[in-house]
Amino acid sequence: VRRREAEQQLRDSEALYESLVESLPLNLLRKNLDGQLTFANQRYCQSLGRTREEMLGSTDYDLFPDELADKYTTDDRQIMETREVLETTESHVLPDGETRYVHVLKTPVYDAKSNVVGVQGIFWDVTARREAELALEHERFLLTSLLDSIPDNIFFKDREGRYLRVNRAMASRLGLNQPDDAVGKSAADFFRQEYLDEIAAAEARTVHEGISTVGSEQLVTWPDGNRNWVAVTRMPLREPNGNITGCFGVSHDITDQKMAQEAMAEARDAAESASEAKSNFLANMSHEIRTPMNAIIGLTELVLDTDLSQSQ
Repeated sequence: VRRREAEQQLRDSEALYESLVESLPLNLLRKNLDGQLTFANQRYCQSLGRTREEMLGSTDYDLFPDELADKYTTDDRQIMETREVLETTESHVLPDGETRYVHVLKTPVYDAKSNVVGVQGIFWDVTARREAELALEHERFLLTSLLDSIPDNIFFKDREGRYLRVNRAMASRLGLNQPDDAVGKSAADFFRQEYLDEIAAAEARTVHEGISTVGSEQLVTWPDGNRNWVAVTRMPLREPNGNITGCFGVSHDITDQKMAQEAMAEARDAAESASEAKSNFLANMSHEIRTPMNAIIGLTELVLDTDLSQSQ
């Protein structure tokens, strides 16, 4: 009776285990010391397009390209020798050639005497997450490439005016070796007080009122003492829900343009002065010429309209 009860308990335990491993949204497998599959749940079999009967007893070289099989075999051997857990994300090639990304957890399998008798693995599909991560990495690469190559000064700040990020050009202007050296610092660490008041006022409008400024012209004294004119554009930095968490901006050197404008203004003033001098000259000359001419014309008319005496 006890034997039958023990056998029934064993069958119940096996049924419970079978139900558990088949209901989990995971791929489960187990291999012996020779790398042969001794267990594979239905999800793992379906992912490779084979039946369990076809899977059991096979090795990685029967299921995957040699390059992947070499990797899996090396990993398994290291796990069994070191008895350490392996957790990683790796590519997984399906029979139709499609590449999927899976998160893998492999551990040694022990017998009742704590001897390593194989390796077991659990993995699940993380292709969507991995593709999102790769897309994010690509976007970061594009953004970093843009920030590092653009010659204008670009900055991002939080609501307290602390730098979140600057590009390489801005870091150079601030006298920093790396853009990361600016993180956490504020304008007060780099600029004089007269410019700080202007910065604070502009950023307050952007951060607290959401007002953008485009092409605001400012004369800046940089930490190295150089001064130049810049056109600054500031815009609020918003979260997806619309909350303003800071500001970002671009400042463009317009010193040459400003000098050209000043030269043009000076030329215009000089031209206007010359024109006014010419007008004054002509007015004066007209007056000087007109007065004697009037006398001559008047006397001539007088002579012509009267009888001439001997003296006339």
